[in-house]
Amino acid sequence: MADTKSRARGMLLGLAVGDALGSPAEGLTWQEVQQRFGALTEFRDSFGPDEAVTMGARLKRKDFDRAMRFWRKAGLYTDDTQQAIALAYVLGRTGDLNGHDVAEEYVRLAGVPIMGPYFGVFRGTGDGFRTSVMAYRKSKDWKQCGTASAGNGAASRIAPVGFFYRGDADTMFWRVVEASLVTHRDPRGIAAAYAVAWLTASLSAAEQWPGTTMIEMTALATRDAEARIVKEYGEDLLVGKEQTHDFSSALLRVARALRVEPAGVLDEIVRAAAEHSQERVQSATDGFALASVVTAIIATLTQGGKSFETAVTRALALGGDTDSVAAIVGALCGAFHGLEGIPERWRDGVANSEGAIRYADALLDPMQRDLPDPLDAESRLCSEEESARAAMAAKVVKGA
Repeated sequence: MADTKSRARGMLLGLAVGDALGSPAEGLTWQEVQQRFGALTEFRDSFGPDEAVTMGARLKRKDFDRAMRFWRKAGLYTDDTQQAIALAYVLGRTGDLNGHDVAEEYVRLAGVPIMGPYFGVFRGTGDGFRTSVMAYRKSKDWKQCGTASAGNGAASRIAPVGFFYRGDADTMFWRVVEASLVTHRDPRGIAAAYAVAWLTASLSAAEQWPGTTMIEMTALATRDAEARIVKEYGEDLLVGKEQTHDFSSALLRVARALRVEPAGVLDEIVRAAAEHSQERVQSATDGFALASVVTAIIATLTQGGKSFETAVTRALALGGDTDSVAAIVGALCGAFHGLEGIPERWRDGVANSEGAIRYADALLDPMQRDLPDPLDAESRLCSEEESARAAMAAKVVKGA
């Protein structure tokens, strides 16, 4: 059984590994993932030089330039991990967390001009995150800057908070809500984050793999939290009481369907999510929290007992929001299996692994004023990726 330090490291590095493995496939269907990559068992660029040449010959220049903007370097994680590291950094330096400090850290990391398609040093951010950070920059009101998002962003980054407060359920509730409300003012997005935090805390303390029985336990724990979210923060939410229990209801429904017809669970996730969405839910890995976060929890608890690698690769094969789903699965499985449970090639191949381990260690020994500033490493990683992107694009244009 992994010790506590190994589990802290496994949680944060596992999140980064899943994120980096999934990044080049983000937005692809499962069929497209299979066609382009086969099984995603190694870190890959979004596409290689040969494919770039083909794209350069086939696409108009503006379309080629747009495709290059979304190119991701092998082994490099996205804003899911960057936001998780920001949370770990705040916790490691101060020994606590609040909405103001979280928002300030996001503004600080977003405020540095970096050459390339970045939001400060953040890579691959969505519109909601950018809008929230810019709103806070103007208003300095962390309770009012978030958007009406029921997306998976808060859940994708929240694992360090669940791990840090694993022995204090009440404080964990408050800190999860504050860390989520900065960007998500829809109770479904916050509830999804709470579910991941609660499950992170539970798995980090588990002596044996709990299996699928933990799905309903997670749903019931989240159901209690949902009522508190609306009661305590109702005036700060942009979506009303009618959505209070949507996330836990969807997770419970899927848990019960899993017992009856395991083969149809992905279809059931889509149906359950669609009942609570005004927009069409196309797949179980859509960015909507009731789809992708439920999928990540199911993937973890059905496959994670086998191995870290099995759970993550199965999640990646589903396509869709691959980086966020695999980041959640990686964090949850890492919190149980520990650092040693992550394959060595992935531990060595993911960017900034030493930094992630340092931030994870700080969760166990906070108030570290000499903790490395994530701004330094993230600025360097963005610059390295942009240089590689520019070099590839230049070769294609020169050969055209």
